[in-house]
Amino acid sequence: MDKTDIQKISADKELMEALGTVTLTWSLLNATIQATVWRFLNLDSTRGKILTANLSTGQLIQLLETVFDFLSKSFTKDEKQLHNRFFSGLNELNAMRNDIMHGDWEPILHDGKLMGMKALRSMARGELKTRERDWNVERLTAFSGHIKETSEMLVTILEELESQISAAESSSISDESVKPQK
Repeated sequence: MDKTDIQKISADKELMEALGTVTLTWSLLNATIQATVWRFLNLDSTRGKILTANLSTGQLIQLLETVFDFLSKSFTKDEKQLHNRFFSGLNELNAMRNDIMHGDWEPILHDGKLMGMKALRSMARGELKTRERDWNVERLTAFSGHIKETSEMLVTILEELESQISAAESSSISDESVKPQK
């Protein structure tokens, strides 16, 4: 990529706005993941920040999945399958986000007009594979929508699990209140 390519990319207002939207919606999802981890580990925001401050998004997702795995002991088979699909999708979103944010960009030009970007990403951990994804405004916008939907799903899951936990805690408290006092 040369200086002219960089100028074409940065001059494309729609593309820049779409990339900005991806960044902001991902930030919201990341904050939702953190808050969910904090809630289920019963941490206030100060302790939660201490625990998660230096974790990558991938590590946060792994931590959240571990928390959900622990809580899923009471899940039905269907709920466990939904849980697995959710985390598989979340990990794929993270890989796509990493391609956008950390990939080597190459412009896609047609008759000298910028049509989109190609994100080239070499895989980590010594693998020499390269993954290419083509991104244009429409694809970036759709991707932002998927990120937003995932944030909303996570909030819904959090609310459902909190009600289950509250019900279990209430049941536990009422069971203890019926026990004879010594």
